[in-house]
Amino acid sequence: MRAIWSWFLAYVLGRDPGEFLIRWGDGPDKITTHDMYTGCILLGETGSGKTSGPGRALQKALLAKGYGMLVIPAKISDGPAVVKMCSDMGRKVILFGPGHPHRFDPVGYELSQGVPVEAVAAYINTLVRLAARQSAGGTGDDGYWQTSCDRATLMQLSLAVLARGTASLRDLYRLVNSLPRAAADFHDPAWLKSFCARCVLRADRRARGKPDAQRRLRLVTDWLEEWAGLAEKTRTIVQSCLSNTFFRLVATECGELLCGGTTVSPDDLMGGAVLVVATPYLQFREAGQLTLQAWKLAVQRAVLRRKMTAASVPVVVWADECQFTASEEDKAVQTVARESKLINVNITQNIPVLYDSLGGQKAQHMVDAWLGCLGLKIFCANAEPATVDFAVKTCGQRFQAVGGGTIDTAKWNPVDHLLGSARTGTHSYSMQLHPNVPASTFGRLRKGAKENHYLVDCIIYYGGKTFSNGKPYTKVTFDQRR
Repeated sequence: MRAIWSWFLAYVLGRDPGEFLIRWGDGPDKITTHDMYTGCILLGETGSGKTSGPGRALQKALLAKGYGMLVIPAKISDGPAVVKMCSDMGRKVILFGPGHPHRFDPVGYELSQGVPVEAVAAYINTLVRLAARQSAGGTGDDGYWQTSCDRATLMQLSLAVLARGTASLRDLYRLVNSLPRAAADFHDPAWLKSFCARCVLRADRRARGKPDAQRRLRLVTDWLEEWAGLAEKTRTIVQSCLSNTFFRLVATECGELLCGGTTVSPDDLMGGAVLVVATPYLQFREAGQLTLQAWKLAVQRAVLRRKMTAASVPVVVWADECQFTASEEDKAVQTVARESKLINVNITQNIPVLYDSLGGQKAQHMVDAWLGCLGLKIFCANAEPATVDFAVKTCGQRFQAVGGGTIDTAKWNPVDHLLGSARTGTHSYSMQLHPNVPASTFGRLRKGAKENHYLVDCIIYYGGKTFSNGKPYTKVTFDQRR
């Protein structure tokens, strides 16, 4: 009967409850592909075995299914480890990084997919905000400057597209450094030879007889006049912010990979490829970090806008040390990821590092909302108070009877005993809420390595699922040697 029901769900409703990625024990407990569509966060302190235990088990299971995967490494050893894992499993890997032949122009790719200029500008502006936050130590979020940068990026991108029919990050870098600095520049022969001026002239020729293009060009030229009239300090701050970001994206060793055409793109991942962005933060620092973020955002956007069919391949965005690539887009992406078969796996030490990377305490509500959107939560050994408190609250509470009472401690008196006067006392009990998983549990989970026989313990939680213990959470042990 169970087999018939599984067949019915699989072929009539298009969902197979028996499909699993990892299974443990002899019972029915498992994590399925459908569970993964709701997103995953894996939390564990340094050395807890989170990556080599449950992380590796999940990654191998996803690769075994033939899914596309974008690997975003933070540590230098992460990329080679994935390459070896894929080699052992017979899967080919595309390496994107210095010393490798592939290139990816994210702006040109987005425009080639028919994405509106405004949406492409939003993608670029997200990178600008991330770069500003890196420079400001996680606090680059002033509203006025964000709005000014957003508008400047949109106008420059519009001008490049009007002039060339497409655009690249290099175009934006050249434009931001050739914008007029005063109204007199419009009549200056030197400025009229600049890249910006030549783009305006070319856009004017291309817009002739095209009302919509002419309207957009008027908006751009009006903005250029406004830009030239800005106070020097205001203009310099916005220009420096954009120029510094575009410099990292085009003029560094990592940035050169994002220019000069496209030989690999999110389309390859949607076809089932495994791509490792070999620009780990610990090796290439901010330039490598921005390259990782550019890839992550580009893949997420491409997967979410694709037209879904029965043959659509799930795509995994695998972010170890996810605090280095987290953005304000993550929450919005996760809310709609399931229907696009997008699997986001995020691994980090604790919750405060996410607060810090996204803006400090001001980012707390944003991070909490994002964590609330992630269905699968895996907790390894941890002693960080906020993270342990989050884990305890996630696993919930139960009512427990707690007894109490008093007893007369006066010395025994034989006369009172003969006269029938007994000792007095009281007793009572109450129902109190106690955590299902006490905080101390997370300090006792095994961390793998030789002293623990290479066994890693964790608590797996998935809301709405009932494991064999009758609860939505369960303790699971993974062997690092497998």
